[in-house]
Amino acid sequence: MQERLRLALLGCEWQQNLQIVVSGLISADDDTQCVSVFNKTVNTLPDRYLQVEEADVQLIPHADHGARHGAKRCVILSGDTDVMVLATSFFTIFELNGLTKLWIRAGVGNSTRYIPVHKIVEKKPELCLLIS
Repeated sequence: MQERLRLALLGCEWQQNLQIVVSGLISADDDTQCVSVFNKTVNTLPDRYLQVEEADVQLIPHADHGARHGAKRCVILSGDTDVMVLATSFFTIFELNGLTKLWIRAGVGNSTRYIPVHKIVEKKPELCLLIS
């Protein structure tokens, strides 16, 4: 399955300097459970592998990792409301680490929407949870 995903990602025409991080729980002894595709090059990220089965929770450290390594914008692909709550809650931390824009892409086909988390936080800061 991971090989098919890798080949599909490499076959896509991506804009330059776009990094895609893919992770998932494949097997307990697999150290390549997290990979990034950057400029058509696949890199394993064993240090980003998280032993957390809930995918919603895995998205947060990946977004933060990107922010700490220079990403200014991030798009999370998920239609799950849990992801929206987590992204809103953690956006202030992402922002401290350099992220300026965060969107959640939700829906399929003609109903696909990009929800600007950064604007929600800007207009309703009381929705953010302070996590220390």
